[in-house]
Amino acid sequence: MLMTGEDTDIPPIQKNDVIFQKLKRLPVITLCKLIIEWMQRFPIRHGHINRHNVKDHLEILLKTKVGRPELAKLIIRKYWKNGLNMYQLAQLDITILLQHPKSYLWNSHTVYKTDIEKFAPVVVPIEFLQTLQSLFRKQNQRCHIFYKKHPSLPLNMFRVLMFECNRNGTHYIEKIPFYIVFTISKSPIIIHTHYRISDIFAKLIMQLVKDAIMATSRIDSFYTHSMISSNNTEYITLRDGNSNPIKDLSQIYATTGIDGSGNSMGTWATYGEGISDISPLSNTQIHKSITGKDDLTPHAQHHNKLELQKKSMLRFHGKELNGDPCYDNDITVEKIKFTLENHIDDDDPLSTPVTINFEFSGKDIFGGIHELCDKGMIDIDHIPGWLCGDNGNKSGKIIDGDFEEYKMRGGLI
Repeated sequence: MLMTGEDTDIPPIQKNDVIFQKLKRLPVITLCKLIIEWMQRFPIRHGHINRHNVKDHLEILLKTKVGRPELAKLIIRKYWKNGLNMYQLAQLDITILLQHPKSYLWNSHTVYKTDIEKFAPVVVPIEFLQTLQSLFRKQNQRCHIFYKKHPSLPLNMFRVLMFECNRNGTHYIEKIPFYIVFTISKSPIIIHTHYRISDIFAKLIMQLVKDAIMATSRIDSFYTHSMISSNNTEYITLRDGNSNPIKDLSQIYATTGIDGSGNSMGTWATYGEGISDISPLSNTQIHKSITGKDDLTPHAQHHNKLELQKKSMLRFHGKELNGDPCYDNDITVEKIKFTLENHIDDDDPLSTPVTINFEFSGKDIFGGIHELCDKGMIDIDHIPGWLCGDNGNKSGKIIDGDFEEYKMRGGLI
């Protein structure tokens, strides 16, 4: 079988035990979502199960408390027993990356036009993907490239997998997937998988990424904001942004200072997206600072179901309601712990704080809390941000209202 790097290509040699372990790293709900999407995109028929009734079938399995191993076995032994294709394998890797963000090491490069002048490439995802594929073909290198928009950060993610395969499929070797991340907003920063200086394949990927940027992007000056065509771009350079790798994509996004919304997350996301502040061209006389808040009682306000849902969406997703309420999170959290420490006597900072431990577990913790808020069982006006998922899947202490992530134990100190 000739592998060309198409989405539907099925690698001739697949290690089912490795794929099985990967699938088991994902929550049950996430596995169900992948099965449904794959059934729609790559229809198969297993007995009476098909793309039209697979959702009902999975709902029945969920009622029987089906676990991750059982779903993983269904995927590789029954539904896709001939093997997962390149698209499915890539999406599986990306989903694991999003679910376990601290399992990967990241570095960054900065795009320069001159020795001191930075430039921000404007990358159109599909055009960039196709150009990068063609550049690999010119190098006689086979690869598969997968694109995914980050579910919560303004980032475009590309997974690049290089491989070797002969015509009859008896020889197949794939390299470790390499990730390239661009910001949706204009920024000269490119985030990528950490690699060693001696890694010739990673160097080739970064070289072709640079060539693809020059071929497809209009380069925006980071300082002057002037726009010039890529045809006039003589040469760009990529310089290492940080020598020490960072073990969290959201952390390197925030610490590199990519853009103003980099630190605007959780309940502050609406400010980063320009939703909360009134436009300079809007009518200032109707702003809340002039008209004041609604005089209705909290009970009367919550009686309006739509208003309550909008408020919940802003707290849990950082955006207003669009259609039916959505309780599913892109990155589900199944287990999380919090330690709440509050000083009762504000006048005596040395007093012993009151400590309460919280431990939550479930298929989607913050999705469940969101639904309880919509039903009025939890007061959305008083629920703290750490119960709304502002800190992602991180457990930690809340000391007098401030979140502090649990420190990793281990080492000699």
